[in-house]
Amino acid sequence: MSQQSSADSAHLCIAFMVAHARTRDIAEAKDAADHAMRHLAQLAKEIPHTSPLSPEVGRLRTITYDARQKLARRQTPENMEEGIALILKIKESLEGK
Repeated sequence: MSQQSSADSAHLCIAFMVAHARTRDIAEAKDAADHAMRHLAQLAKEIPHTSPLSPEVGRLRTITYDARQKLARRQTPENMEEGIALILKIKESLEGK
């Protein structure tokens, strides 16, 4: 899987997680967070640690993990907007914009 593909998949999962969390569909939001974590783990493997994107991917993984933990406790995740902003920034960087 390419960096761009991993980022695109993570973006989609994060968007689903946010949408489901906002509608209080906790099971679907948690499932989307699980999928996002897998795609972000793949993206982290594909991006060199020396890349300026590496800390941003790490931060996004932390936000997504925290969201998943809150969802598991049936709580509304925090920092969802920051997560969306980060994945969009990562995608734009990978696209060379």
